Amino acid sequence: MQQKFEEKYASLSEAQKKDPLWFNSLANSYAKEHHVRRVDFLDATGNRYFHYESEKKLSPIFEKRFDEMLPNELGTSLHHLIPSADGVHILFYMIRLLFNHEKEVIIKIAIPIENHMIKALDVYIETMVITTIMTISLVVLLIFPIVYQQFRQLQDSEIKLLQSNLGTIRALGNSIAQRDSDTHEHNYRVTYYAIELAKLYGLRSERFGSILKGSFLHDIGKIGIPDSILHKPSKLTEEEFEIMKEHVNLGLKTIKQIEWLNDAQGIVGGHHEKFDGTGYPLGIKGEEISIEARIFAVVDVFDALTSKRPYKEPYSIEKSLAIIQESSGSHFDPKVVFLFESIAFELHEKLVNMHAHELGEATMALARPYQEFLL
Repeated sequence: MQQKFEEKYASLSEAQKKDPLWFNSLANSYAKEHHVRRVDFLDATGNRYFHYESEKKLSPIFEKRFDEMLPNELGTSLHHLIPSADGVHILFYMIRLLFNHEKEVIIKIAIPIENHMIKALDVYIETMVITTIMTISLVVLLIFPIVYQQFRQLQDSEIKLLQSNLGTIRALGNSIAQRDSDTHEHNYRVTYYAIELAKLYGLRSERFGSILKGSFLHDIGKIGIPDSILHKPSKLTEEEFEIMKEHVNLGLKTIKQIEWLNDAQGIVGGHHEKFDGTGYPLGIKGEEISIEARIFAVVDVFDALTSKRPYKEPYSIEKSLAIIQESSGSHFDPKVVFLFESIAFELHEKLVNMHAHELGEATMALARPYQEFLL
């Protein structure tokens, strides 16, 4: 088999040798030929370069045992022969290799062995496994530099895309804040508050992308509101307020045009809804309002109350929380209010004296574990 592989590799053109796609095809073909149930190639940190499963997959119990197999010492192999319920033994085999004196490769294989052949084929099994390992190892050693280089290039591209996406939502949010006579600090603080409150609420990690995007872009629709209304120092008339309310629908129309911003709709479209159904634009209530919007509604009002604005001095944290508590169950989700009260003093004290640059750094550091969900 090793000789056949070497002949196959030698027949390839230089362009084909640099294309990792043929490697997957050859590895799949080899795995099927030897009735292999599963094959994984991993690097030292557990990142998977190649994965194969036959149509007859391992049982969940065997899958778990396969995934939990731990690497042995470098250069040594590990194997387990385990009886299964379907009349065969499953041979788990793993070897840990060092490529080019610096990059580790871990190979894990699961092969079915008929029970009645166990005793008679002890020598054959050993030879087959060694041949399998040698062949796959040769494939990995020949192709690994190409696969590894492309893997790193993909990682670098993804990091740059994440940084670009994060920079885009920060720039958009801060531009809208400035047009609304607000400051960068407001966007950073509400994002910081929202992330901490979402963590305390137990929100799943994959939903933090919508928290980040929505917090920065919650008022993006105000770009379509006339300055005469947006900057009016006195109370808006009923007609003007109806126009102001349209910023929610304008914001939704804007982000719906950009696919990767679609998960910001919860906050952009729901941050003026109220828990009792008296909000706008839809008048939905309770858990009909997304949890992201219910979280953001509390922190947005809290920051507005505790911040200096052209029309008011900042309220104390005690007064601000009292106002929010009065609206618990009507404007706000009572559970969210209860949780926020437990962290509000600590967070406010931490952020209140920070300037925009410091706030930006602190907020981005807090958001960093969730940047992968900005794609």
